[in-house]
Amino acid sequence: MADLEKLKQALASYNGTESSLNDFIAVAVAELGDNWSETIYENLTGLAQEEQEKLDHAFQYYAATTAWNEAQSYLSSPEPIDPKVLEERIPVLEHWLAFFQEAGLKVVEDLRQKLGTEVSEQNSSEYENETPIDDATKVETHQEQEVEKVSSEKVKEEVKKPWLVEK
Repeated sequence: MADLEKLKQALASYNGTESSLNDFIAVAVAELGDNWSETIYENLTGLAQEEQEKLDHAFQYYAATTAWNEAQSYLSSPEPIDPKVLEERIPVLEHWLAFFQEAGLKVVEDLRQKLGTEVSEQNSSEYENETPIDDATKVETHQEQEVEKVSSEKVKEEVKKPWLVEK
């Protein structure tokens, strides 16, 4: 059975830094197991408003860092990535990477470029005798992608929280 007091103490110590996030996650894993992120909200109920805000922020930070790591693995992969997989994952990654504001948006842009490269390479290997995509088509495709971006790109500035350490 989970020791909810330990979880609440770890949450009380959370201040928005990577170190305090790692400390919170370590306690959550110890108390709730490896799938802690799936059950944390079920276990920590009836929190005061500030505690709920901290839990929400910690969860979002965790999800954003997980998305960051996934995106970096795609970007640094020496092996080709299935464009369908990347195309499916980009909206989810974009949502969570918005947490990192400009840096997150840059990673999403890099992913979109990687997707374009993967699609081009796949098309050229499948259709070696066909004419490659011209620059006008690339620009049009990029513009369509820009229009389709989810509203998470327009992240509102977070209200200052007394417990949140400024970075």
